[in-house]
Amino acid sequence: MVSQILWKRDEMGDHRGNSESMCRVDELCDHLNDMKFEDVQKIEEQSREVGDYFGYENLPDDDEYIDHLFGIVACNGMSITDMRGLQYLGVAIHPTLNLINHDCSPNCVAVSCGPNIYVRATKPIKAGEELFISYIDQSGTSTDRRANLKDQYYFDCNCKMCATGDKDALRTAYLLPPEDVDQKKSTYMEKHTDIMLKKIASSKKVQAWERVAAQAGGTLMQQENLFDDTHLKKLTILQTCSEVSAILNHYDDAATYAERVLAAYEQLYPPNATQVNSQEKNENKYFVAGQIKHFLTIFPTVLYSGFRL
Repeated sequence: MVSQILWKRDEMGDHRGNSESMCRVDELCDHLNDMKFEDVQKIEEQSREVGDYFGYENLPDDDEYIDHLFGIVACNGMSITDMRGLQYLGVAIHPTLNLINHDCSPNCVAVSCGPNIYVRATKPIKAGEELFISYIDQSGTSTDRRANLKDQYYFDCNCKMCATGDKDALRTAYLLPPEDVDQKKSTYMEKHTDIMLKKIASSKKVQAWERVAAQAGGTLMQQENLFDDTHLKKLTILQTCSEVSAILNHYDDAATYAERVLAAYEQLYPPNATQVNSQEKNENKYFVAGQIKHFLTIFPTVLYSGFRL
């Protein structure tokens, strides 16, 4: 990415590209002074190696400028995906878009579509009202979101959701009132879920989908009488069950799990959130796929019966 920025700088000179109408790439903040010592060391190592790609004879004389660019990429890089939004393609810097501030309950969403990134409103916006996007996944508790933002973007989030702890109780909800929850059982199940999620991740890497289904299904059975569906650890398992059921062509099961995930999302996210819309599409997709599979199962019988008639 830094090599591409340097190549473009040499090509464009002082001319600003379309994406730099409000801010040049190298005018973005690098947060080098806010980074941990080991993170700064990593950037300095990357700076020393960039000449292997760009050519040492072509590098700027100012080593600090290279560090500055690596810091910018670390703090401002945005993921880009294919046209379906499914396949990760790489990282891009969009200086104008990077000027939009963060809010855990944003009024906009940045949508990657191939090489382009679009900003779409998720709620009515008045003239002169500031635009906000979310820099991170909004599903975590306020404590987790603040920690992630501080660690990756180096600021303390004081948005309304974080300040009030909005919906934190839902994200850690139990089926029983808190005073009736067995704390030993709760602690065990949370740790067990973390262990199983690591095992599931390993199984996914080798595409052992039957094993993923068994691991996720077994974990969900243990969670059912303890966690509410909005509990983040249970919600992650429900999502896994839905996805792996679809992969294994168990579309009725996939739709059932997707329906539960959607119900939880509708409690956790605003009505027009992309997560809710995406989950609605998943549920409909799995339901339709299940109907088609069922029809194809009985189709030969229907044909045979019709032929005999």
